[in-house]
Amino acid sequence: MERRIRDLRRRRQLSGGDRLRSATPASARRRRISRRERESRRQRLLITAMAIIGGLVVLILAGFAINDFIVKPRAVLASVNGTDIRRRDYWKFRSVELFDQARQYQDFAGFSQGDQQLQFLQFAAQLEAQRSDVWGSTDVDEPTLNQMIDNQLYLQNIDDLGLSISNVELDQFILTQFDPQDAPLVTPVPSPTLIPTRAAWATGTAGAGATESAARASTSEASAPESGTPLASPIGTSTPELLFALTPRASPFSSPSGSPIAAGTPPPPATPNAAEALATAEAGFEIYREQVFEGAHLSRDDYASLIARPRLARQKVEAELASSIGQSAEQIRGSHILVGTRDLAEQLYTQLQESDARFADLAREQSIDPATAANGGDLGWFTSADVPEQLANAALAIEPGQVSAPFETEFGWHIVMVAERAADRPLTEAQIQTLRQSAIVNWLTERRELSDIKSDLKPTPTTPAGQFVPPPNAPPAPTPTLAVTAAVASPIASPIIGPLAPPVATVTP
Repeated sequence: MERRIRDLRRRRQLSGGDRLRSATPASARRRRISRRERESRRQRLLITAMAIIGGLVVLILAGFAINDFIVKPRAVLASVNGTDIRRRDYWKFRSVELFDQARQYQDFAGFSQGDQQLQFLQFAAQLEAQRSDVWGSTDVDEPTLNQMIDNQLYLQNIDDLGLSISNVELDQFILTQFDPQDAPLVTPVPSPTLIPTRAAWATGTAGAGATESAARASTSEASAPESGTPLASPIGTSTPELLFALTPRASPFSSPSGSPIAAGTPPPPATPNAAEALATAEAGFEIYREQVFEGAHLSRDDYASLIARPRLARQKVEAELASSIGQSAEQIRGSHILVGTRDLAEQLYTQLQESDARFADLAREQSIDPATAANGGDLGWFTSADVPEQLANAALAIEPGQVSAPFETEFGWHIVMVAERAADRPLTEAQIQTLRQSAIVNWLTERRELSDIKSDLKPTPTTPAGQFVPPPNAPPAPTPTLAVTAAVASPIASPIIGPLAPPVATVTP
């Protein structure tokens, strides 16, 4: 009986608990459950968001790193017959170029004084500042990239001329850039033996006709800078060898030649022997390497492939092309009249058909070429490389004593008269240099036309034609006579060398 009573009480307790639970609203139970779930859910979302943000930051940083260290340096700026010129190679080449140009200005400053010296030093500082900004930049200097394209043309076509470059030859060439001037590591190639007439010009024993021609050449050459003379502005030059040629090589063995030695002064050091010259060159290259390589991210192999090998290829190709130029060639002695319009040229041509019209008089009166008008349009003796192609063709198409019909060049409208023609006349030194340069330009132009060259750079716009440049042997224009009055003459200002062009800023393609 007691057992039943306990079971009954237990059942009542259980049924009461069920009624109590049923009396609690289901929404309250759900509210307590969802609050816990929401707290847990917030924590999970926060952790997920932080993971996503951290992942994005890592991806962004990785993207910048990949772009800066992989994509950007590997970007192809130009391609020459399948050989890519990448941005990292451009950065290295440009850094070396800017260093050499800055050093050149510093050397100029050492030979200058006053404002000009300060100007040289300022330009050198600007170039150094540009050099520090090269690595990582997307700017491209068009002349520099075009020079790198030309370098590839020299390297890829050197064998067409039967030439090659060995590793031993390349290593020797690198050191020759730093050898002492009075003890070069490589013996210079001797100049060819002059033909009799040119030898006579050199010694001043030629006849009157040759003397006149030589005098014209020497006058023309005197007005142009000598080989190796500092140019007005070396910035933008496309000949890297010029930078080395104009930079005095530091050598403890060099000494001024021909200067008198004062009494009691120790004699100048003897010319270094081969071992001393080699040691000087190696030391010079080591100094250069310490100054340039780290900032340019350059190794010795990079220097050999990007700088030295192209320079040596250029040197060998240009020497080979120059050797094909003889010491005599077909030449014409003539005169021309240059005017601005076709109508005036045709009018003058009609006048020249009259027997009493003199070509020289019309040239003095009508020609707009200031270099030849005062001399009746006299061009002297010239080759086809000394004048524009149209003028050369017009002169070759007529006989001595005849006048050509009007023809147009980039300078205007010309009429040319031929006085003499020689099938094989000795060349002046200025003419030989012009022919050599023309051969190099023609060879390089032909290689460009035959090559597959791709570049993102926009074509350089054609610059307006400048002033007509007479042939090297054209007689100089007469010096104007200054009128002298009885009063005290005012002093004539001495010529001042104008300021050099500052370094040119690069452009972003």
